[in-house]
Amino acid sequence: MAGIPVKTCLLGAFTLTLLQTGAAVTQCDNVVIVNEWQTGYQANFVDKAPVDIKPDNGGLTMQWTFSAPVTFLEFFQGPTVQVDERHFTLTSQTVNLHEDDDFIFTFLVHFAGDKAILVSETLNGIPICNATGTTPVPVVTTTEPVVITTEAVITTTEAVISTTEAVITTTESVVTTTEPVITTTESVVTTSETVITTTEPVITTTEPVVTTTEPVYTTLTPEDNPCEATGMKPYDYSQVLCMSYLFYEAQRSGPLPSDMRITWRGNSGLDDGSDNNVNLTGGYYASGDHVKVGFPMAYTATVLAWGLIDFADGIKAAGQTEYAEAALKWATDYFLKAHTDEYQIWGQVGSSEIDHAAWVRPEDMTMERPSFVIDEDHPGTELAAETAAALAAASMVFWRDHTAYAANLLDVGMQLYYLANTYRQSYDISIPDAKNTYPSVTGYGDELCWAALWLARATRDPSYITSARDHWDEFNFLNDSHTEFSWDDKRPGIYSLFWLLDNSNVYSDALKSYLDWLKNEAPYTPEGLVFLGDKGSNGYAANAAFISLFTAKNGMDTEANHKWAREQIGQLLGDNSRYSRSFVVGYGKDPPQRVHHRGRFPPAVKRSRHLLNSPLERASQGYHPIIVTPPEHKASCLPPAPEGAFNSPDPNPNIIYGALAGGPAENGDYVDDRQDNVHNEVSCTYNAAFSGALAALVEIS
Repeated sequence: MAGIPVKTCLLGAFTLTLLQTGAAVTQCDNVVIVNEWQTGYQANFVDKAPVDIKPDNGGLTMQWTFSAPVTFLEFFQGPTVQVDERHFTLTSQTVNLHEDDDFIFTFLVHFAGDKAILVSETLNGIPICNATGTTPVPVVTTTEPVVITTEAVITTTEAVISTTEAVITTTESVVTTTEPVITTTESVVTTSETVITTTEPVITTTEPVVTTTEPVYTTLTPEDNPCEATGMKPYDYSQVLCMSYLFYEAQRSGPLPSDMRITWRGNSGLDDGSDNNVNLTGGYYASGDHVKVGFPMAYTATVLAWGLIDFADGIKAAGQTEYAEAALKWATDYFLKAHTDEYQIWGQVGSSEIDHAAWVRPEDMTMERPSFVIDEDHPGTELAAETAAALAAASMVFWRDHTAYAANLLDVGMQLYYLANTYRQSYDISIPDAKNTYPSVTGYGDELCWAALWLARATRDPSYITSARDHWDEFNFLNDSHTEFSWDDKRPGIYSLFWLLDNSNVYSDALKSYLDWLKNEAPYTPEGLVFLGDKGSNGYAANAAFISLFTAKNGMDTEANHKWAREQIGQLLGDNSRYSRSFVVGYGKDPPQRVHHRGRFPPAVKRSRHLLNSPLERASQGYHPIIVTPPEHKASCLPPAPEGAFNSPDPNPNIIYGALAGGPAENGDYVDDRQDNVHNEVSCTYNAAFSGALAALVEIS
């Protein structure tokens, strides 16, 4: 037999794995990708537990193999150990399942090169990967020296292949490789005759067999923006107004309605209030966490209603009246539910300490969520008064089309104002946890005056304007220097309503002085944003712009106040000279992609969940109930918040359209970093006056 020389190299003893010829790389069929981006994806694992998985029998241990190198794997039920770039071990002591129970959880995969799909799984020693095609199968492992040829062409007239299971005769054998492709229990030797001994059938062909079949994925594309562009210049105030109201849908707690435009949110907080045998489902999560704090929620509702009252034409022109009213009513419905007695209202659900320790979506909460009340024995003047203001303002919005509902709002508002004024005490004394998140810094005097003014406007009862004047005199609001209009400080709002309801120069002078201070003396960033506070600087600027636009509409320095407010809103939408970026998620040039918000990450939950039955059907649509933690599991036993999700450099998979990011520092610095809750968190309070300001700009554009 004739042959030709071959070039060989001898490798030291090491382990190789033979992949069956013709194998196609496909993903395990219990994995459903629900969202992906250029360098990673989110997926749901959906299967039946093959055995009991319980903490007392060793918990969960899974070994995973990927098709390509993985830079980072996020598993939210326990620690992961990276064996090498393709192999990981996942463990958990919180899984508590019986054999055949649905086992569903979410994980995230990050990679730098080729997409890494999951091609092999074992769960507590049991193989569970059933790929949709043929996956690479290890055949033989050896630690013997292996001879590798970089090019080999062997011609024989009688090539004989010996095997324990099959004999195949061919007139020509060609093998080309630059990588180890054959692992045997014996050394591979190149001789004048080709002899291969293996424990599996071997097929020899005249051409190298290379399988390059691409993996097939079932994925969902990122959700489109439900708010269409209108072409308005220089900025699309109508579209951004639509998006601002859309943001409030992303903040909803409780059972969600079928007309939700945000499809990645699901029901949450369904046991809220159960610790005190009251139903406190509903309302809004305050910001990027899951505590429901009544004080800032009530401020949000008051200012949303104010926009609906005074800039109704702009909201209508943008086609947003229905959505604006829905955003307001979601809050007022909750306040009516939380008002469980004439002089009682529940003011908070959730503990800031417990909540902030768990970086989870609201749908996946298992921590304790204590509820807190104010009443005659546990006064909370700021909370009761602000809620009274919200209900009074909302009654004006709903009076024409929902008279009975509006009358109920007004009745409850009057009861809460009585509670606030008669039983005076800062609310964060009765609800101490509020000091950690929304402490009352300016005291309760401004809320008492603010509530009396809104009741005066809603009822036209002169006794309330008299009460407001009394509060003005008692608390001397002009004694301190001008500051922001915010959930804590209502003074600029008080100046505005007093000027509207009372023609005394005292109030108009106070309002004009405040607006002049904003233009001429207030601090600004180098780019031109009025800087009234570090945490949420954009929100403070939007609030001030709203006051300026309200004043302009009612005839005070109209041109100057329009110009200043338009410039401030322009800063939020892209006029900032250093960055030329939008601070509104999903809008404009280079908007924030990594805002501090738990609900946006991990993966999406699709609204079709109500129609889906099997776990695989639900997971294929993005629904992933985390069932590995038993319902009785409390915060003290929870695993630590998954730092991988929090620290990931990737954009947030779910887009919180319309959310106004916190904003730059006083020196203008801003980094799109979800770890920075001072400058990159979102909040219901930021978008309230922002919505009204946008409506005002629609009116004058």
